[in-house]
Amino acid sequence: MKKVMMVAYEFPPMAGSGIFRTLKFAKYLPDFGYHPFVLTRKIGPNTLPDDSNLEELAGKEITIVREKSLPIDELRGMKGKAIRYVGKKWISPDVQIFWARKACRESVRICRENAISLVYTTSAPISDHFVGLHLKKTMENIHWVADF
Repeated sequence: MKKVMMVAYEFPPMAGSGIFRTLKFAKYLPDFGYHPFVLTRKIGPNTLPDDSNLEELAGKEITIVREKSLPIDELRGMKGKAIRYVGKKWISPDVQIFWARKACRESVRICRENAISLVYTTSAPISDHFVGLHLKKTMENIHWVADF
């Protein structure tokens, strides 16, 4: 079975519209001979989970790796609004770049340990694509598919 690294900041059990395309790819890729390794973030205490989406993957050969992120997205109240505003204005391309830096290291480890040569990144956030770019620049024989 071929192996593919999927980088998606938003992935179940997170709720929201941004999870479905990657969820469906991960669900159906094993039917076409691919074993997905999904690199995503750990959900925090203020994230609204929806476990029903994760149940779609039951029985499928899928590996999910969760990397800790800064909880900027989950900050509430005026403090959270202020930090998100500053992040949108001064942190490029988005505040998830801090997660992407950690994800770069983890993705290289996963690709080397599992002989992965195909990487799929999706956005939003745009920072997901920095992980694919990093892998493309640092590893030989990596094929990268960027989904916008």
